Amino acid sequence: MRISTLTMAICLALPAGFAAGSASADPSTTAARTQAAQAAQNKIAREQRAAQDQIAREQQQAVEQMEREQQQAVEQMKREQQQAVEQMKREQEQAIERARREQEQAIKQMEKEQQNAVE
Repeated sequence: MRISTLTMAICLALPAGFAAGSASADPSTTAARTQAAQAAQNKIAREQRAAQDQIAREQQQAVEQMEREQQQAVEQMKREQQQAVEQMKREQEQAIERARREQEQAIKQMEKEQQNAVE
């Protein structure tokens, strides 16, 4: 079973506190326990800073990933819009060409009918 650093620091600090109140406490033992408790607190603080740094890195990476995905989505939308515009232009040109041919045919038909009427 693994004992956490915080639990160990509390276990070391409590006897030191009780020993400080007793007349028979050995000053070197009390100092050693105080140093051990301080070392445990320092270790906890380092671990907390490391965890906070890791969280900050992960958050930054997530933000950068979202920015990349957003940029890719914008670029994809621009491509799709450009393709839609080009398709609309082609369709418009085809419609104009079709209307022009129909108009030419209508004019030829009218000329033919007029010539037949004259004869």
